[in-house]
Amino acid sequence: MDIKLSMETDIKEKLKNCTSYSTSVDTWSLGNFHIISTFIYFIDDGMSQRNFLLDVVTIEGEETGKALSDILESSIKKYELDPKKHHIMMRDGASNMRKMGKELHVKSFDCILHKYDLVRFRIMIKPILGGKRSCKRNAQYSNSNK
Repeated sequence: MDIKLSMETDIKEKLKNCTSYSTSVDTWSLGNFHIISTFIYFIDDGMSQRNFLLDVVTIEGEETGKALSDILESSIKKYELDPKKHHIMMRDGASNMRKMGKELHVKSFDCILHKYDLVRFRIMIKPILGGKRSCKRNAQYSNSNK
């Protein structure tokens, strides 16, 4: 059995008695390469908080709310989770991510760290970089102020 299948089987077993769960979902892009990741959070039978990386999936085509919700639904089915037990989802504030939550009929909210990063960029970094957001330039700026 390969390691990925072994881990999925192990996580499925741990989720069997899950009465309620929450998720966090995020997307990343690098050129034309796009992925979506899903983490799950729940309380196990021993009343311990548990969390796992459920999936990292390459996004094919457009990143619409419907496309993203289809990917998340597929992950939920793969782990045999009841969608009605999906308590809440944390995601970034992008419109496609908001639509994903609506498509799934699950309560969702914006991640505060994403909001902080947007504010930090607009107030501190954007004026210095002339409006261009670049990891390389952010790193150069950060290193020059040490």
